[in-house]
Amino acid sequence: MSAVPTSDRREDAQTDAALPPSPDRTGRRLALIAAAIVVFVVVVIALAGGFADVPDARQPTYGLGDTYDNGLYRIEFEALEVTDRDPASGTVREGSMVVLRARLTYTGDEPARRAFGWLSPLDLRLDQGSGSTVSVRDGSVDPPVQPGLPVDVYYVWNLADDETPPDAAEVRIGIYERYLDPTNPIEDATTGRVLAGIVQERP
Repeated sequence: MSAVPTSDRREDAQTDAALPPSPDRTGRRLALIAAAIVVFVVVVIALAGGFADVPDARQPTYGLGDTYDNGLYRIEFEALEVTDRDPASGTVREGSMVVLRARLTYTGDEPARRAFGWLSPLDLRLDQGSGSTVSVRDGSVDPPVQPGLPVDVYYVWNLADDETPPDAAEVRIGIYERYLDPTNPIEDATTGRVLAGIVQERP
C-alpha cells in the first residue's frame, strides 16, 4: 500500500479542524455546563443558610384577631407572648418560650395528623425537638383535632439557650400548608411543606 503524501495529510487535518463540532458533542457540552451551574447555585444557597423558608412580600400577614382559612383548616389567632411561664399550669419554667394561643377548626374527613405542623416561628433559634400544642381546656399535649370541632390550643416553642428572648411584637410565626409532592424524599415522598402566610402583632 502506497504512503499518503505529507501534503495530503496536512490538507485533511486542516479540513477536520475547520469542521464545526457535531450536535451531539455540543449538546453534551451544554448539559455539562448547565449541571455545573446548578451545583454552584446549590452550594451558594447551602453556604447562605440552606433552603430555608424565606418570607417575602407575597405572603399575606395576619394579626392577632385575624383568621387564616385555606378551606381545609381554619386558625384563629388570639394571643402571642414570650414568657417563662407554662401556659397551662402557670408555673415558671427554665428558659423562655414563644406561646401562641389559637382556635383550630379542621374540615377534613379524618382527624388531622398533627396540628403542630401548621405553624412555626421564623427567625428564631429553637431547642432541638421543641414544640407542641397544649389544650387550653385540660392541658393535654397534642390534643386531637377532630373534623368540624373547634379546639383551643397553645402553640409552645422553647427558645434555644443562646437565643435572646425577643419582644412579642418582634416575633413572626410562619403558617404552613402541605401539597402533594411525589419527588420529595421527605415525609414518605408524599407531601412538601410550603410557607403560606405570617402571623405577627400589628403596631
